[in-house]
Formats: sequence, C-alpha cells, structure tokens
Amino acid sequence: MLGLVVIAAFAAMATMTLGIWVESIVAGVPSLDELTPVNQGANSVVYAADGTRLGFIQSDVARTPIAMNAIPTDLQNGTVAIEDSRFYEHGAVDPEGIVRAALNNLEAGH
Repeated sequence: MLGLVVIAAFAAMATMTLGIWVESIVAGVPSLDELTPVNQGANSVVYAADGTRLGFIQSDVARTPIAMNAIPTDLQNGTVAIEDSRFYEHGAVDPEGIVRAALNNLEAGH
C-alpha cells in the first residue's frame, strides 16, 4: 500500500513538473498578431554542424513559390511520410515525438 502511495506521489509530482514546464514554454510564445510572414526574397545561409558558415543560397534561384494545388498529391504525401511517417495517426501533435525530443535535448544538455 505504501508503495502505491509513493508511486502516486511521484506521478503527481512529475505531472505538476510537466505542467509547469509546458506553461513556461507557452508563456514565451509570441501572439499571432506579432508574427510576420517570412520574406521569401532573403538569401539562405548554410551552416555546418559546428556553426561555421558554409555559404549562401541565392533566393531568386533556390526559391520559387508554388501554389499548394500545383504540387502533386504523391509529392505532398511523400514529403509528409519522410518528415513524419505517423502524421495521420496523431493529427499533427505527436506526444511521443515531443517526449523523444525533450529526452534528446536533456541528454545533449540543451
């Protein structure tokens, strides 16, 4: 019985800690009114894994805006499959992926 109480207490503390962490993240998110569209005319800067700049990609060559209906459905589905193979299962918010990313960040010290 005492073991169950201890487990319940740890679960409650973990839930509260997670809630406080999520609340702190949400508090730092800007409102939608503050967000501005990305200037597609800007050059892209390419960085190496160590943070050194490798070069630039000129936007007039690398970026061509295309309407969503002009992109073939197979290409859209392929992109989703590569980026997040379980996208249609979790409906855009992946709790498992969030926990995995948090653990990876903790392990990396970030």
